Amino acid sequence: MCLHVKCILEIPISPLAGAKFQMRKRNEMSWSEQKRQKVYEMFGGKCAYCGEEMDFSNLQIDHKNPKQKQNRNHLSNLFPSCLKCNIIKKDRNISEFRKYLFNIPPSVDCDTFRLLCKLDVLKKRNAPDFLFYFERQNAGEKQDC
Repeated sequence: MCLHVKCILEIPISPLAGAKFQMRKRNEMSWSEQKRQKVYEMFGGKCAYCGEEMDFSNLQIDHKNPKQKQNRNHLSNLFPSCLKCNIIKKDRNISEFRKYLFNIPPSVDCDTFRLLCKLDVLKKRNAPDFLFYFERQNAGEKQDC
């Protein structure tokens, strides 16, 4: 099985994910165009978690800390996300999301498996030391495709 990023992302998402996407699209309409543009540009039009390039029209705005009460919709609590990562992350914060991916159950859906492969989680099962795209960018790492 090819684990190249572009090959992994060519596999379509499940119908359930498509339904969730439609619900999220209705919710996304509450974001101003200016805020959506600022979130989109945070990582040059790439998903903060997997680094997938996204079209502006496919942008999912994710809350880094969904349970935060104050300043919940402030830019400091928002990340650009692709649909697949946003669906897998659900309402987890960054730490919970990392633990979820590291302790993934034996029966996992295809989209989650592809993300695990992309982040090299399956190769690093001894320690949850994989980095999300935004962490690699903050550390100054370049991602090779």
